[in-house]
Amino acid sequence: MYCIGLKDAQPKAEERPAPPKEDEITDKTPAQVQVVPAEVLMKPGEKQAFKVKLYNARGQFVGDATDAKFKVEFGGEIDASGNFTAMSEPKHIGTYVNVEAAGLIGKARVRIVPPLPWSFDFEDVPIDVPNPVTGVLEGEPYPTWIGVRYRHKVRKADGNNAMVKVTTIPKGTRSQSWFGPTDLHDYTIQAEVSGAKKDTIDGAKLPDIGLIAQRYTMDMMGNAQQLQIRSWTAQLQNRFAVNVPFKWEPNVTYVLKFRAETSGDKAVLKGKAWKKGDAEPAEWTIEGTDEVGNLVGSPGIFGNAGDAEITYDNITVTPN
Repeated sequence: MYCIGLKDAQPKAEERPAPPKEDEITDKTPAQVQVVPAEVLMKPGEKQAFKVKLYNARGQFVGDATDAKFKVEFGGEIDASGNFTAMSEPKHIGTYVNVEAAGLIGKARVRIVPPLPWSFDFEDVPIDVPNPVTGVLEGEPYPTWIGVRYRHKVRKADGNNAMVKVTTIPKGTRSQSWFGPTDLHDYTIQAEVSGAKKDTIDGAKLPDIGLIAQRYTMDMMGNAQQLQIRSWTAQLQNRFAVNVPFKWEPNVTYVLKFRAETSGDKAVLKGKAWKKGDAEPAEWTIEGTDEVGNLVGSPGIFGNAGDAEITYDNITVTPN
């Protein structure tokens, strides 16, 4: 810590003013119900106690609910006191804890995510909603994933279900998404990916397709025709980034494999990319060591579909 100023300065602080006092609570009629916690990430078989708080129309706390009725539709069981037990089956589940109290309705969101390994092929996703513009049937990605819905849709591709990052949205064609807890480390994420192309007067434009591991992104960059491992896009020059040339073609499926591991305070990052159907390369395509490493982080995906759509399939996350 450094102080900046004149040597002969005589600093002083004014006395902190008293905070404004809240008006006396005269209206004790509940107008809003709050379920606490409002959102929770759990493992299969874990337990979580939920409480219900009541507030009047001015947002003043009037007391805990004594007549709360809890209900959960799937994913686990909840008793009359609000104690929820997640189902023990190792599935990725998103559900709600619904509450009725004082004639009001409230809910809390619950994500249940099992320990590694994970495997996602999207075959269990219903594809039954027609796209409002194209009429193509689509489905929604898994509700436990953060930042993936709206930007992605599940469609039929070559007879199989696959997830597509769409271009027909005003915001979010360049985004990141995450699959689980933020304290994971030392794992490998792999996916089959392909990118379409957009023909322009300047030539064909390709998307950027990436995987996320331990707060690092491995990006198969279309227009740059390279692979990049980076920690933070805004500080590529000053923070951490590694680049290698990598030529890839549109509408061809590639396998991306990204491994993150900790070594003391360092993070060791390794990546591979090859055409689906070819043998996996024996050597890593790109490698880098961050001396000031990110030691934990959720696996996920990155995509920039501003120029063309991206398709993801057969995503796996395995411990090293």
